[in-house]
Amino acid sequence: ALDHTTGEAVMDLLAGAALQADRAVIVVTHDSRVFHFANSIAHMDDGAIVHVESGAHIPLAVFQ
Repeated sequence: ALDHTTGEAVMDLLAGAALQADRAVIVVTHDSRVFHFANSIAHMDDGAIVHVESGAHIPLAVFQ
């Protein structure tokens, strides 16, 4: 429930942390605005993973 600017700043920090060795970040959300930060997305229904999208690319601009 963050405003757009603050949400982007938080996701930038999490995405940067995920690039460090031996790190992973898991974000659970219904907010499709954060999907472009992911390198894979698991879709769930009734507590079960029903589909996984892999190979999405994090835009380089996020880290510059």
